[in-house]
Amino acid sequence: MKQYDERQGDSLILQTEAVSARFGGWMLGVVLISIFAFLLLSVYAATAHGFFYSKQLESIYQRSFYDLHENMSNLEVKLSKLMVTGGMGDTEDYLNEITRQTDLTALSLSELPTTENTLAKTEKFINQVGDYCSYLSHKIAYGEPFTEEEYKKIESLYQTNHLLLTEITVMAQKVNAGYSFTENMDRNQGYNSYLYSSFDEIENGSVEYPTMIYDGPFSDNLASKEPLGLTKQEISLEAALKFIETHEVLQLSEVRHIGDSNGHLYTYNFSGKTKSGSEALVQVSKRGGKVLLYDAMRTPDHADLSDKECIRIAEDFAKNMGILQLSGVWVSNYGGYAYVNLAYTQNDIIYYPDLVKIIVAKDTGEVLGMEAATYYSNHTERSGLSPTLSTVQARQKVFSKLKIESERLALIPYRANTERLCYEFYGTYSGLKYFVYIDAKTGEELDVLRVVDSDQGSLVL
Repeated sequence: MKQYDERQGDSLILQTEAVSARFGGWMLGVVLISIFAFLLLSVYAATAHGFFYSKQLESIYQRSFYDLHENMSNLEVKLSKLMVTGGMGDTEDYLNEITRQTDLTALSLSELPTTENTLAKTEKFINQVGDYCSYLSHKIAYGEPFTEEEYKKIESLYQTNHLLLTEITVMAQKVNAGYSFTENMDRNQGYNSYLYSSFDEIENGSVEYPTMIYDGPFSDNLASKEPLGLTKQEISLEAALKFIETHEVLQLSEVRHIGDSNGHLYTYNFSGKTKSGSEALVQVSKRGGKVLLYDAMRTPDHADLSDKECIRIAEDFAKNMGILQLSGVWVSNYGGYAYVNLAYTQNDIIYYPDLVKIIVAKDTGEVLGMEAATYYSNHTERSGLSPTLSTVQARQKVFSKLKIESERLALIPYRANTERLCYEFYGTYSGLKYFVYIDAKTGEELDVLRVVDSDQGSLVL
């Protein structure tokens, strides 16, 4: 059988060689044509698939953009109604609608083909509108009407939303005229160049965002009242300039006056160069000659320092700037920076109204920024701060399933520019992190703050 197979095999080989000799050229041509046709079909299939995918992607981007435009339009209408409403029932309905609308708007923003940094301020503003309306809704539920300051804040939110909508409407006109998101993508960076440049302009000049940054417990408590931590005596421009030129902590060179600010706190504004060569901005209060703002931002090369080290650096910097008895109460990390919140501390009580924010570069430990306007607006001596309830009694007022990890006394800003002494409880429930504030005298739950970890660091909402 084996011999038969071998002979048959030899015969088949001889037949194949004969066929190849007679028809080799023709067969080779057929094979080449078949391969070429296969390649053409493969290229066509890949192109068709790519075209189909691109078309789908374009559809998603356009839908998200039009949803954003529609949601911003709805927000403008509802905020405009909220500015003039007087009825408690209608007010609560509008507040709940706005809160839901901000969730939809944030979703639309997240689906656009641009970078997170480019949309950071816009996303934060949208979230803050929702947070503020949630706070107002809670207040209305207790039968408390809006104050004059709250009406002003609502109007401020409306004006910012209106400016944003105006800019986005201009962008929508371009899209309506046939602009394609996918055809104008930066392939290396993965974002649409027009959206990137448009939102970059919005976030860096054309829209002024209201100050409502919730980046730590009570981190934005700059009230419009008379500043309590500044003397009434004003310093001259010459004195302020000399103060900055000879400042032993900042150590700036090439200092020059670049203008004045006439907001809540009147300031002289200066620019200069740091020892590392960065450009710096410094604001000095006309009353009392205090440094309210220091900004010398640069991009860190790496992030080696721990949070504990950054808090120590921030505390030492504040002390050397003449702001005493501050303790670190919050730190958040983003992009190689440590954002440290310091609060005045006395008799084991944290004074959240007296807050200083400091930015530390996690590569070298250089302080790149300080904001002390909140501290100088609110810092004063207080009296009568003693709790009626014990820690154990206050703990019993907290949701029983919250796993409490720390507790301490804290003075917190409250409604209508008032302050309340509380027990602050930090804990977790169902994998989520919370701060709960119980009035130290009445046992009333005054506030619940949720810690949210995001690409922009940890926020408290």
